Amino acid sequence: MARKSSKQFFAVTESKSIYRVYGVYGISRPIVVKVHGKGKGHVRVGARLKNGSMLAISRNLQLYVPEGSGLLSPMSTVERSLEMVNTRYWGGHTSPIVALCRTKTEATEILKYDDLQMCDRRWVEQTRKIVNSIPEDHPSISVCRYPSLALLPEDRGDV
Repeated sequence: MARKSSKQFFAVTESKSIYRVYGVYGISRPIVVKVHGKGKGHVRVGARLKNGSMLAISRNLQLYVPEGSGLLSPMSTVERSLEMVNTRYWGGHTSPIVALCRTKTEATEILKYDDLQMCDRRWVEQTRKIVNSIPEDHPSISVCRYPSLALLPEDRGDV
């Protein structure tokens, strides 16, 4: 049975920024927009992450272009796993993710804390629910479970 994926979610990052991820239905690529930021970051508020047709949920939100493979028929298969795609095809990204949230209000509440960490244990359950709502065969979002890139503790082997 396929899990239902959300139409949008918000990511809170260690740099105290909030990104909105939406547009995952009816278009070929997800849209990731910075909707709140404190301090100096490499992405300004209101800007979209660029340079990728897929989004990986890993330690950060990472846009990338899936690679074609095969010497005789270069586009016969497409590699969708972030860890298998050459980093030259990686595009825009966020700083490490603290939590994923369903609403901007929830995300804003998290920013009140000063001691934020990647995949913070205080919000790991809600983050896990959002990650688990994304089907394995989603056309434009992948969940990276490679241990050195994974967001969730159980995928990193931290359990």
